[in-house]
Amino acid sequence: MIPEDLPLLDYPRPPSHKESVGYLPHVLSYPPRPNPATIQVPPLLSLRLLTWPIFGMHHCLSITEILVEIVEDVYLDADPDAVPRGPSSVAALARTCRTFLEPSLDRLWRVQLSDVPLLKTLPDDFLRDCESVDNESDRLNMFIRMVRPELFSRFDTYAPRIKYFGTETHYFACTMLAHSLFLAFVEGYSRSFVSKTDPHAIHLSSNSHLVSILVGPSLQALRFGDFFIDELSSRHEMISPVALPSAILDIIQGSVNMRKFCFTVAPADEAIIHMASIPTLTEAQFRVNSIDAFRRLPRIPLRQWFPALQSLTICIPHIHFASALLQVIQPCQLRELRVICDHMPSALRLQQFLSILRGSCSHSSLVLFQLGVCHALETDLRRLVMGTPSVDIDIDIIAPLLEFTGLQSVWFDMSTAISMQMDNATLLHLATQLPRVEVLRFSAASPVTLAGLHSLIQHCRHLRTLELAIDITHDDLGPGDTSINERVTTIDLRSSILHGDSSMMARSLFRMFPNLQNIRQMDSNGSPIHRGFVLPYWQEVEQRIRNLRAAASSPAS
Repeated sequence: MIPEDLPLLDYPRPPSHKESVGYLPHVLSYPPRPNPATIQVPPLLSLRLLTWPIFGMHHCLSITEILVEIVEDVYLDADPDAVPRGPSSVAALARTCRTFLEPSLDRLWRVQLSDVPLLKTLPDDFLRDCESVDNESDRLNMFIRMVRPELFSRFDTYAPRIKYFGTETHYFACTMLAHSLFLAFVEGYSRSFVSKTDPHAIHLSSNSHLVSILVGPSLQALRFGDFFIDELSSRHEMISPVALPSAILDIIQGSVNMRKFCFTVAPADEAIIHMASIPTLTEAQFRVNSIDAFRRLPRIPLRQWFPALQSLTICIPHIHFASALLQVIQPCQLRELRVICDHMPSALRLQQFLSILRGSCSHSSLVLFQLGVCHALETDLRRLVMGTPSVDIDIDIIAPLLEFTGLQSVWFDMSTAISMQMDNATLLHLATQLPRVEVLRFSAASPVTLAGLHSLIQHCRHLRTLELAIDITHDDLGPGDTSINERVTTIDLRSSILHGDSSMMARSLFRMFPNLQNIRQMDSNGSPIHRGFVLPYWQEVEQRIRNLRAAASSPAS
């Protein structure tokens, strides 16, 4: 039984309830996330927005009220006859059971809005703003009052329940938690909160110092969102090395049970070496600006590097960086491999990389392969302007990849300077070698026709996502080409050659993809050709497909 005189959690005002109470932040609705790109807010002034109602304190909740919220959530879709006495009665009964209470509080914590509940545990007047104009910056300054150590006791109440800590959910919550003064308060006044908080996963969007005070022995995942990466990248040139803060490097080097490291900036060589030795690491995403770390690994006595790695995303300047890494970690059981290059690989370098991949990775384990090239790098754009010949990639170059017969996703996200010699015969060979493929994306131009597209869906029955440039100058589908794919609803034909009749194109696509809803078109930065011809053409094709679908489903048909 829970005694009626259950001790109260610290609260700035006396509770008004007759029952024993416990303060618990509760968010009844999910307010839309403010878009920082459309709201002009000075850095310090953004903290004032935390006084909005969605962040405000609310009245104390009794234990019964807390349990009513949980029971109503559990029985939301249940038959009313199954709970004849109603959620309140069930909650009142559950209130007598300690075994039910703790899991209930954990459940209620998990459904909260990321860090907003943690912010709501602050006292009402934690933020006290004073509007004064700065003559130099013409911005509002904020002054935070002095706080008492006991005001942070609420943190200690919720710290043991935090299993996942993320600041990507709400922009202003992220701003609050990243603020140096706030972190100083947490460190200075709530040591027990820091010691009790031991999340399994941390997903950050900004301040690295926050990780250093939250990290614990059970941390298994560390991920940085785009906000953090953009913040770092904005201070550097596009191709200049961007390094991780020292606090993050210390966490990497001190980790022994980590499962996921995901960030797109470059760690130091020592951090890469330590990551490679973690026996539990299954997912890694990082950038490499120097190949020295990979060259040092073979000289260190270790049975195998990245022994449990299943998913690898690596951002590199050149494709041979990935070749060097694969040679070090072989044999490996990779399931997902994503390689993003700053510069276009030559045909020879690409063939060498795929050959090394074939010899180092299990043919039965790899299910996803992605090779991307950054589109906006000045060096590559200069090559295009200067007239450097495009890179031709044919089936012989990617032949080593076709030996991974279990592949389900194949993505060549190349720039337009790469030409895929993907004719109908080549596409048929690819389809027969990779029958399990579900996602196939070739962004480069190719001379595949509608007949080649039909051969693809005939052999790849699981296909659900398709990006492929085709030649639609004529309809070469035969009377016997009757295979259909009902899984594809969106198709990307943005690099296709447009000279065919829109009605013919609509009939052919509807014949192969009866559930097709959208056709993606190349943006071309809103060029006159795109606005005047490309966009209207595909819009007309989409409308004709909708008309054909409506006619096929009408009773008269």
